[in-house]
Amino acid sequence: MKTTVTDWLTAGQHNRLGKHIERNIQLAVLYSFVGVIQFLLFAIFFLFAGRFSHGIALLFFAFFLIFSYAYLRLTGNHRRYFDMVIYMMALFCLYMVCLGGAHSSGPLWTFFVPLLASYLQGLRKGAITIVTLLAMILLIFYGPWSTLGIAQYPNIFKVRFLGALTMVCLMAFTYEYSRKLAHQELVMLSEKLEQAAKTDELTGLSNRRDMKEKLRYEASRSARSQKPFCLLLADIDDFKRINDFHGHDAGDLALQAISRRMTASLRKQDVIARWGGEEFLILLPESGVEEGHTIAERLLKTIAGQPFHIQDNSLQISLSIGLARFDPGSDMEKTISRADQALYRAKNRGKKRVETASNEAA
Repeated sequence: MKTTVTDWLTAGQHNRLGKHIERNIQLAVLYSFVGVIQFLLFAIFFLFAGRFSHGIALLFFAFFLIFSYAYLRLTGNHRRYFDMVIYMMALFCLYMVCLGGAHSSGPLWTFFVPLLASYLQGLRKGAITIVTLLAMILLIFYGPWSTLGIAQYPNIFKVRFLGALTMVCLMAFTYEYSRKLAHQELVMLSEKLEQAAKTDELTGLSNRRDMKEKLRYEASRSARSQKPFCLLLADIDDFKRINDFHGHDAGDLALQAISRRMTASLRKQDVIARWGGEEFLILLPESGVEEGHTIAERLLKTIAGQPFHIQDNSLQISLSIGLARFDPGSDMEKTISRADQALYRAKNRGKKRVETASNEAA
């Protein structure tokens, strides 16, 4: 039941567009539905009362709203649908201003148009619609139409009505401008939070969660292209000694400096992440074992080639690296495990070296 109502309110566009657009569609559809019901009821009343021209006009407005909804379901063009609804409602309001209505209440229908136009069409397009509507009302109020049967209003009513309508327009623009700013701030905050969720706070590198997403994507791409890629699992040699002898602040600064130097020595397409305390996982897209080994050796030289100056201390730091190749259709966890085993061998064989996972050819 809920799914059916949602599908009806969004004209079949549910989950095809963003939540913000879906809410706008739901508002426009709900508003149109209420309008169709009112138009049909009043049309039936006027037709039975013998006021055929008014009844037919209301039937036209009702069927135009129904046509607009059908257009949205068939094309999915929500912007055009919003325009159709707003322009039809504006036309109806002008019709009521010309007609006058019971006790000259026809112009009162105009007050909802500024709110709806600014919300559905946005500030710029909504402003054009509203200014055009105000100009048309002024023309109807003060034009030489008395011989054409157009309703005539007292001057005091015209002034008060136009003043009230102008205030509503200003309120609509103010509200929409504030809403737009708030929406932009929420989007920016959401992007910052999303970025923070994917970034290691200390080093600024991708974190474990983000790297897992990138690995899934690369595995899928590898399956399509049938090209392998390599993983490097790097660990800082004797990092505990830096913390023990120089303090944890120095260790944090060292991690940051190492991260920057490693990132600078990688290719643009490579991805590096802080995998654990002093471990880094590096993704080398579309790279074989030989190319991966070359990149790993370059990393070793980059880190060990020059000392790191941390808190007035000159620290000589080195890496140990394990390399494993991921073939299309392979298991990612097993590939990472093979890289970890290769790293373990590099540690046992003297550190500051690259070891390749067993049984892998270049």
